[in-house]
Amino acid sequence: MGVAISYWMTTDDPRTVITALKIVREEAEKAGYSYRCFDKQSLDEKLPRFKVAIIVDGCATAGRFALVFRKCGRYYTCSHSTKTQPFLFDEVEPNLRWHKWVCTLLKKLERLKWRSFYVHDGAGYYDTWDESKIIKEFQLHAQFFYKFMTTYDEMAEKQGLYTLFILGGRRVLDVRRLRKRGVKRS
Repeated sequence: MGVAISYWMTTDDPRTVITALKIVREEAEKAGYSYRCFDKQSLDEKLPRFKVAIIVDGCATAGRFALVFRKCGRYYTCSHSTKTQPFLFDEVEPNLRWHKWVCTLLKKLERLKWRSFYVHDGAGYYDTWDESKIIKEFQLHAQFFYKFMTTYDEMAEKQGLYTLFILGGRRVLDVRRLRKRGVKRS
């Protein structure tokens, strides 16, 4: 649930895979993002061992960008998604910057020699480059999360239960306290 960018790419040329991994590494370095490369197997006996995956940690409040290639027959395939949905107000700006970075990176990768390449951006930014679309989707999902949590908490309160919500795997949100203070948005 929430805004994410899904991507799928396949090629039969190992040079495309190597180039894609290099582009991701270079772009992560330029942006100052930390990354990890994995060299667990050789993609082709004719080539020396090289990294088959790169994971970029660019935003503490969003999902990682992962470019992981697996060999299936003669094809190298990558299928993954990156969640960018912020859960709290202070996460909007870094998540917006991360969303735009991932889309820009995917546009650069799209230019390589792929057999097929597909991107689905839940916010619609990838196809339009309209930043307002990302913000609109972030707000829409934030309203949904808030409505769900307050409704759930109201039902729990009627039964004498107390609830805390963990959002994005890192924050505990006391919805009842926010409701009692009259806070409408998180």
